[in-house]
Amino acid sequence: MQLFYLPDLVLSDPKLPAAEWQHAQKSLRLRPGDPFWATDGKGHLAACRLGEMPPPNKKNRGEPPACPVTVDSVTFRPRPEAGLHLAVAVTKNPERMDWLVEKAVELGLAAFTPLVTKRTEKATVKLERLQNLAVSAMKQSQQVWLPEISGPLDFDKWLSSAPTGDGFIAHCLPENGPFLGHCFSARRSATVLIGPEGDFTPEEVAGALEAGYRAVGLGENRLRTETAALYAAALFAASRNG
Repeated sequence: MQLFYLPDLVLSDPKLPAAEWQHAQKSLRLRPGDPFWATDGKGHLAACRLGEMPPPNKKNRGEPPACPVTVDSVTFRPRPEAGLHLAVAVTKNPERMDWLVEKAVELGLAAFTPLVTKRTEKATVKLERLQNLAVSAMKQSQQVWLPEISGPLDFDKWLSSAPTGDGFIAHCLPENGPFLGHCFSARRSATVLIGPEGDFTPEEVAGALEAGYRAVGLGENRLRTETAALYAAALFAASRNG
């Protein structure tokens, strides 16, 4: 099943975004009247038909406008009972964070927040790009819930709010706690904090523990930031399917 992203799916006059219908036309060779499946990323899955292809918009540098669609039926899939929120220190190389978001969403990530820690080397984040990658990964993995992508957020400010579900902080300091894979509860959401390449500072770890997070480890191997975060996402997904 090829899935498309239709944000205004449940509105009275839904339109397929230009990038989506261009893909439908050029890559899949769909034509007006052809059926396709779409989601709004809010739990809805719809059987649709493509409308007439609109001409390029001359007032907008020739870019095509959104394409009308006909929605034949809509079903709703409830959000999973438990979800994972990853809060991860911004990586120096933005491509690593791009990769992380794409793969974590494929595993069923519920939310993602880039963090700016004391040892973060580069705090710049292209949030729109991460959101677009999340949409692409949601469609590829045929899910109907789009993760919330927000931030970047200062680590101290992040700790001012309670974690979603069970809170964990993975770090490399001595006595970092039990293995994360043994800590997830089958029916509870979780928030996992992952630090930068130089790890969280002792003060940041102490602050997280005071805020209600539990220190955990990710095994004997020293992992890069994006690898550690994806490993956490995989462990959470496994705990849901075990």
